[in-house]
Amino acid sequence: MADYSKEEIKRIEDKWREKWVKDQVYKVSNDSPKPKYYALDMFPYPSGAGLHVGHPLGYIASDIVARFKRLKGFNVLHPMGFDAFGLPAEQYAIEHGVHPAKSTQDNIQNYKNQLGKIGFCYDWSREVQTCDPKYYRGHNGFSSKFLKAGTTARATKPKKLQHLPGFLKTKEMRNILFRIQNISCQMAKLLFCRPNGKPSIKSSARKS
Repeated sequence: MADYSKEEIKRIEDKWREKWVKDQVYKVSNDSPKPKYYALDMFPYPSGAGLHVGHPLGYIASDIVARFKRLKGFNVLHPMGFDAFGLPAEQYAIEHGVHPAKSTQDNIQNYKNQLGKIGFCYDWSREVQTCDPKYYRGHNGFSSKFLKAGTTARATKPKKLQHLPGFLKTKEMRNILFRIQNISCQMAKLLFCRPNGKPSIKSSARKS
């Protein structure tokens, strides 16, 4: 077996990573006749300057599953995103004296560079950033739909915990779960099935 220098190893890795990006080898088509498989990782918080060891610890496992399913003939959707909206990102910006919009985007770019060097099979065209107004505007709309799905003619707020055991057995609850299922399907289509479009979401919930 030939010995490779660090420089040669880096050159080979850079060459193939560039080719994977250019050829879009992990880009997923919505129109593939193959059976579908969805592999979703927990999105990292870009509230630090880079990845820590816990990130690849979990991502490597899901990457193995995604690659295995692809080899078995599945059309594998394996997206990545960043949970970038909230106190951790704001605290990082405060500590470093930088506007959170800039520090968050800088950290996201560094995370993407590091993830790319590991070689994960992500379809980056499906990337989600929770700090993006296009994302949280839709997210707030879905939250409102979920809230409405949990209300009834007899109540104007979600059920209290002590009322749940009996309520879960009712026909009314089955209707609510049906509505939530429809809303969840709509949310998945919005976030992952039409990433470049602007779909209008119409409720197909069954009337109770």
